[in-house]
Amino acid sequence: MLRKFFSLALFFLLLLLFSGCKRVKHEVVTFYKVDIPTQEIALKTDRYLFGGSAVLDPSLNEETSTYWEIVAVDLGDVTLGISEASITDWLFSYQLQITVTNNTTEKSVSYLIEGMNSLHPDNSFLIPDTSENRSFFTEILKNRDTATVEVTGYSSQPDIIIIFNFSINARVGLG
Repeated sequence: MLRKFFSLALFFLLLLLFSGCKRVKHEVVTFYKVDIPTQEIALKTDRYLFGGSAVLDPSLNEETSTYWEIVAVDLGDVTLGISEASITDWLFSYQLQITVTNNTTEKSVSYLIEGMNSLHPDNSFLIPDTSENRSFFTEILKNRDTATVEVTGYSSQPDIIIIFNFSINARVGLG
């Protein structure tokens, strides 16, 4: 009888250890950010083409870098903000294009912000919360893949330098 009890207890212990459930040891709400400096590239008729890119590296996030793995990601807002601009008077974009490319899988998503928009510091644009975007950004964070974030657009002023800030807000379960 005692032998059956130990066998049953060992069976349940092994079942618990190898059940495939990932346990969340710690959970944080954090921002993954990268600054993207842009500058004028060329004059196109009456508009000025600008662009720039930077690499987002989730492994550099101070709140999550010390944990072995990310076991869960609950994505929040994904935004493109403006941190600095060399000219702030009457600075508008006629069109902004943001492209994020996963450097491991080479998949990418793009978002076009059309119309006239202010490029004044502290202005920001929310990237749409689609299922494609959600799974794309979740994969980058969960796998800690690096991603190239590129911003291009047309401005109303020449000789500009604009620093954009790309940010992903997420609740992350760490194991």
